[in-house]
Amino acid sequence: MNAVNGNARVIDFGNGQENDNVILIMYGAQTVRQFVFTGSSRSDGAENSVSPKVWHYISVVQSGRSGSFYIDGQLSTTYTIRPPTNIVRKFNYIGKSNWDLDPKANAVYDDIEIYKGALTANDIQAKYQAAISQGKNNFQYF
Repeated sequence: MNAVNGNARVIDFGNGQENDNVILIMYGAQTVRQFVFTGSSRSDGAENSVSPKVWHYISVVQSGRSGSFYIDGQLSTTYTIRPPTNIVRKFNYIGKSNWDLDPKANAVYDDIEIYKGALTANDIQAKYQAAISQGKNNFQYF
């Protein structure tokens, strides 16, 4: 991620603004956070700091009401967050928001993976190590 202006999205899956959204957001100088909207009611995950213009392997795991945020294969924070509603979401964006006034993300994404079930800490560490062994962390920002 480069410099962040406003509430840029990594992902925003929902049915419009404040309408059952599942969001991974970047804001401030170097903060990343998860939000879940159930209808228009928002539930916030914990804030996590990442260095701008540096490759990071970020994983967000939610199992029921438990959220875990991993940075570069290591657990950064755990938190309680409302589970998303099990519905079809029509507007699913990467690097863009369901809110018209939010900026597009000034970031480069290598892989975005979504799983049906929660990954374990060992799963995440293995995926991080595989990314490192493939040289994905040698990415250069311009």
